[in-house]
Amino acid sequence: GALIIISHDRDFLKELTSRTIEFSEGQVKEYLGDIDEMLIKKGVDSLDATTKAKIEEKANQVQQVKPANQSISPEKKALQKRFTNIEREISNCETFIKEQEVLLSDPEIYQSSEFQKLVKAYEERKEKLNKLMTEWESLAVQLAD
Repeated sequence: GALIIISHDRDFLKELTSRTIEFSEGQVKEYLGDIDEMLIKKGVDSLDATTKAKIEEKANQVQQVKPANQSISPEKKALQKRFTNIEREISNCETFIKEQEVLLSDPEIYQSSEFQKLVKAYEERKEKLNKLMTEWESLAVQLAD
């Protein structure tokens, strides 16, 4: 039998599937193995890194086309400042999440009275990271225009 699972939750998909199908940029790519195997074959640590790399590539292409002496509007400067701040927030979130994953991987933590608070903080930060990545992508597109 076969079961098709559709999810954006990478943690859920880990070690769950024997094939992974990626839908990206109007194309379908199939990878043998779970989501981690797919990431290894793509040469990235996370799908966020893949998305971030594609957006940065598009932004770089647009910047190369624009003349260097073109003045930047105040609105564009504000977008660039927010873009930079979001990148810093994303980095902080990713660091926190990695640290929490190490902490939560310790079997003794499940016995701790702090376990629920740690899990809640971890989940909240993951949610914040997803929102930041969405905003980051939107700003990257706006800056590329």
